[in-house]
Amino acid sequence: MKDEFSKSLRDHLDALAQVDMARSSLAPKIVREAPDNSFELVVTLIAMGDADDQALLRCFSRAKLNVEDPFHWWQLLHDLIMFQKNGTAGRARFWTDEEKDLLVEQCVSAGLRSSPAVSEILHICQRLVDERIRKETKQNLQAQITRFGLTDKIQKLIASRKSG
Repeated sequence: MKDEFSKSLRDHLDALAQVDMARSSLAPKIVREAPDNSFELVVTLIAMGDADDQALLRCFSRAKLNVEDPFHWWQLLHDLIMFQKNGTAGRARFWTDEEKDLLVEQCVSAGLRSSPAVSEILHICQRLVDERIRKETKQNLQAQITRFGLTDKIQKLIASRKSG
């Protein structure tokens, strides 16, 4: 799947380079105080966009990425950088099922320790880093949770344990 994604991305980048496309931004910078608004604007514009935007949406779909998930955008940008560098950044870490289960349990525990209990992955990852339970950065933890599709599982476990 990654090779298909890389080929699709390469084809799209080649097409953009051939037409020498340059766009001006409707939002010159991300508003740090309200990042959700900037991201929602981008997603809305892409969904309503032209053929180039539709190609981007197809690229997301083929790579099994969700265009509405900021961490999937991170994954796309990360892959683009690796594609441009023609390599990978360091050794890819292999996650066992046991390590993924431990991460889920740590996230659920951290979410339940918050007052009130939170199920937002951003806050949970920050708590894991702040409490020195995990050594990764909060961004890396968020990316791994998204990469392994653990967000729903974590949120459902928090909700069920909170109510039960």
